[in-house]
This record gives sequence, C-alpha cells and structure tokens, in this order.
Amino acid sequence: NNLYINTLTILWSGRIDIAGTYGDSHVYVIDHKTSSIGGPQFFADFQLSQQMVGYNWALRKLLPNHHIQGTVVNAIIQRKPTKTGRALDFERNTYFHTDWHVREWEVDIMQHIERFVHSLCYNEFPKCTKWCFGKYGKCPYHDVCTLPPEQRHIMLNSHEYTNVTWSPLDAR
Repeated sequence: NNLYINTLTILWSGRIDIAGTYGDSHVYVIDHKTSSIGGPQFFADFQLSQQMVGYNWALRKLLPNHHIQGTVVNAIIQRKPTKTGRALDFERNTYFHTDWHVREWEVDIMQHIERFVHSLCYNEFPKCTKWCFGKYGKCPYHDVCTLPPEQRHIMLNSHEYTNVTWSPLDAR
C-alpha cells in the first residue's frame, strides 16, 4: 500500500524580525520576544532553538557575503509588579550560532521532512501530543486524534470536519 510521489514541494517559513549588526559589527538575527518570565531559564531555550538556528541558516543563504554571527534576543518581560515594583523589564541575550549549529539544523530538518514523506507514503502520521494545546488554543486535529484509529477517517471525511489550510504566508 505504498504511494509513489513524483514531486513534493516543501515550504518552510518564518519571519526574521531584523537582520542587523550589533556590537562587534557582525550580522545577527535580531528577534523580539515577549514573556511574563525572564532571566536565565527563559533565555536558555533559545541556544538550540530550531527557530533561531533556522533563521541563521536562512540569513546565511540570503546574505552569503556576510559573516552571520548568531542571534540577539530582545525580550520585553511584562508581569505583576515585583518586589522592586517593576512590572516591565527589558532583557537581551546573544547566542553565537556557528557553522556546525547551522549544518546540524539542516540535517535535523531534512530528517523531519524524511519522516513526513514516510508518513505520507504509508498514510501513518504519528501524533505530537505535546502540542495538543498551546498558546494559540487547541490543535484543530485534536478531536480526530481522540477517536479510535478505525474511526478517524470517518471524522476526516464527514461534513463536521474541514481541512486546516492555514499558512503563515496568508497572514501578511
């Protein structure tokens, strides 16, 4: 029950907030974040972030004659006033994404794509249940995934379900 795929176009997208020089005159991806939590724990997640390393990969493709040094994350921390009385703080952290980070990111992404193509060919899609509920609400496939496997196709083909066709390119 294999499927032959002649041509498959994969569109991987994101938006770099700013590409600019910072401090040492090298080019950086500059990304703006908002959070209610700041400090080292908030910033630790960005060192290996697929988003940030991917932006570095993209910027290296867009600006091949420039040395892309890494990422600067500017954060606006908004919360209830602290003991110091500050409800609004600004924090910044710099990450140096070297060539090996970017090469490894590309390998990782190709493996994600390989798993997707495999799933497409065999019509078996693993659930990523960590993302069932997030800051944008419930995953539109959640109700399908809660059904027994033999009932999922019935739900997907019913009039109660519509395909999810959201694209970040539509939001421009």
